[in-house]
Amino acid sequence: MELADDGQFDAALVELKKAYDLAPSYRLLYNVGIVYQQLKDYARALDAYERYVEEGGAGIAEDRLADVNARIERLKGRVGHLDIRTTEPGAEVTIDDRVVGTTPLRPVRVNSGQRKVTVHLAGRPAQSRILDLAGGETKVTTFDLVVASTTPPPEPKSIVPWVSWGATLAVAGGAVATGIIASNKADKYDQLENQFNVDKATLDSAKSNAHTFGLVTDVLGAVAIVGVGISTYFTIKPPKVSRETPPKVSFHTNGLGGGLQYRF
Repeated sequence: MELADDGQFDAALVELKKAYDLAPSYRLLYNVGIVYQQLKDYARALDAYERYVEEGGAGIAEDRLADVNARIERLKGRVGHLDIRTTEPGAEVTIDDRVVGTTPLRPVRVNSGQRKVTVHLAGRPAQSRILDLAGGETKVTTFDLVVASTTPPPEPKSIVPWVSWGATLAVAGGAVATGIIASNKADKYDQLENQFNVDKATLDSAKSNAHTFGLVTDVLGAVAIVGVGISTYFTIKPPKVSRETPPKVSFHTNGLGGGLQYRF
């Protein structure tokens, strides 16, 4: 104990542990407890004193036993217990950067005050907490190590079938409308043709109108038929939609008809 008397408690502790490993003796445990107590590591001092009493048994003198029991009672008020639990077993636990075991773990005796607890499970990020512990207190703390599943958001539904059917119906409606107009124009031409004193220019104009609207009706009807086929295909097998750039479906017309245009 010369090193301890000189205040070199760390060195004294190393020598005492080495001596105990070479020739285990309960008498050394008393000195180990004294040194830990000087280092203010009350939890390990208490461990050493309790082992001293357990291993020494009847061989301990009464006055020494009374001294050790008094130290034990004082130290109990300076330590507490941390009950560290994890949702996944097998996590390594360190307290104040000292490994104390892996979960599941019995409550660990530590000095009272602020304690840093860190748990680490292979393949998961380490988690740390600072816990305040009072003397004589047992504090339970649980670390959630379960990795939350990341379910990707559902794929956006394609609007192409709806737009395609809408455009197709619009074209079909236009074909019906122009068909009615073409029929009326044809009737008017027939009436003019059966009348007397109708000049050739008027007949030519009526004939041209009937022919134009008839041609537009045919074109729109053909576009509507194609649109039905395209819409049916997209309804059965809708195209994949990019989240960034949605598809565009447009309807265009010209002087003789219209059409559907798809851009992805």
